Amino acid sequence: MGDSVVLNANVSAGLTYQWQLNGTAIPGEIDSSYSATINGNYSVIVTNLTGCTSTSDTTTVTVNSAPTATISPASSTTFCTGDSVLLNANTGVGLSYQWQLNGTAIPGEIDSSYSATINGNYSVIATNLSGCSNSSGAISVTVNTLPLATITPFSSTIFCAGDSVTLNANIGAGLSYQWQLNGTAISGETTNSYSVFNSGNYTVLITNGNGCSDSSLIESVTVNTIPSAPIISALGSTTICSNDSLLLVSSSATGNIWTTFQTNDSIYVNSSGLFSATITVNGCTSAVSNQITISTITAPPIPTITTSGTTAICIGDSVTLTSSTNSNNSWSTGDTTQAIVVYTTGNYFVTVSNGSCFANSSVISVSVNSLPTATITPASVTTFCSGDSVILNANTGIGYTYQWELNGINLSGETDSSYSAFTSGNFSVIVTNSNLCSDTSSVFAVSVNPLPTATITPATSTTFCVGGSVVLNANSGAGLSYQWQLNGSDISGETLNSYTATAAGNYTVIVTNLNSCSFTSAITPVTVNALPTATITPATSTTFCVGGSVVLNANTGAGLSYQ
Repeated sequence: MGDSVVLNANVSAGLTYQWQLNGTAIPGEIDSSYSATINGNYSVIVTNLTGCTSTSDTTTVTVNSAPTATISPASSTTFCTGDSVLLNANTGVGLSYQWQLNGTAIPGEIDSSYSATINGNYSVIATNLSGCSNSSGAISVTVNTLPLATITPFSSTIFCAGDSVTLNANIGAGLSYQWQLNGTAISGETTNSYSVFNSGNYTVLITNGNGCSDSSLIESVTVNTIPSAPIISALGSTTICSNDSLLLVSSSATGNIWTTFQTNDSIYVNSSGLFSATITVNGCTSAVSNQITISTITAPPIPTITTSGTTAICIGDSVTLTSSTNSNNSWSTGDTTQAIVVYTTGNYFVTVSNGSCFANSSVISVSVNSLPTATITPASVTTFCSGDSVILNANTGIGYTYQWELNGINLSGETDSSYSAFTSGNFSVIVTNSNLCSDTSSVFAVSVNPLPTATITPATSTTFCVGGSVVLNANSGAGLSYQWQLNGSDISGETLNSYTATAAGNYTVIVTNLNSCSFTSAITPVTVNALPTATITPATSTTFCVGGSVVLNANTGAGLSYQ
């Protein structure tokens, strides 16, 4: 309802029209088209230039009625931020809805009611099953803002009993206040500030001229109690030597502040004076404790100890400790001399007395370190021929260092745990541990036997013809034995001091002395030359008449000579 449909007749030159509703002419409707807005059966009479007429078929138009669209608020449409109002549309069978804010559809809001939370003009479009819609009148919603609610403490919110803090709320025109403690209103406290004397969680509820209220964040106030004064006591006589001290103890395990500004539950004092303490807990300080008076007597000077050397000594060594005071000494060993000789590990100190007071030196710690073990183990025999050697191995250990000796003299640079001995002599090793304590091994004797001489003297020339020979003579000497060699290989059975060589080659002789030490001579080369061929070839018959002759030809060759 409220819509229309345009009905169009056929058009052509010279045609005129008369529209009819339910068979009755509609006054004045003589155009080729007509906008129908009401129910009925519509037709049109068309007349041409000759006056002939024709009536169209009937077109039925049905106009459906539009639904009712109204809004009923469930409560006041004026409220504070954070609240809302439920807007209810009229209901009916088959109705659907679209809520609008300021004439614009609110996405997804198609229920029969809507909860409005912001300012604006709200309306609803109701649509029935015929697809006809109607929009309600606008309902104006007013959302008043909440006031600001804050608390600003004038000073710290943690304080001691007897003090207070003023809490100040923000101020503004038309604001009213209600202070609260732990969520409960404090009777009569309706100004913009409040003086707090007790612990708790404080808030302020502020209301503006629109009747809108907001509560501040919690301001937590802590009121700490003032502790009782401590009681101090002295553990011993309150008359002390000037180099001594007295222990003063507070009855409180924590929070102490002494007149010396120390904060432990007990203190040592070593001077005359009045001593007391207070307790501070959570920033609250007690009254002052009882006072203790300390007096002092002059003590002798503190003695010092000098040492004759290092206090880290080795077994068998000693160190002398000497007091700086020449009389009235009393050592921790029980000695009363000015100096003592120490051989053993321990902590040593000396006490000096003037009759009333004593003075103790600092402690001198003496440590006696063990010696390392020093031994030598040869890797092979220690008696050998010149040119050979034996490795001497010292015992090893973590942190050990070494110094090898020959006949009691240090071998320069020989500081490894092993040493290769090439010469005769008495070898030893000094082993030093990480404490710088040393031990010298037993002597280990090494014997190096000399090698014999080995020479070859040919009796004649070492160059000769096949079938010849040369006698090779080795040097002789007591206890020597021989082995002849050709080209480096032993000649079987040739063990005399001479050898007759008939073959070419390099001859040597191994000479061994009574210590089984051997030496090989230098090479003596022997050259054996081959014999020439000697043949005669007669040029003619070797039988001929007197007066005749025959030429005899010897074989020829480079370098040959003849007889």
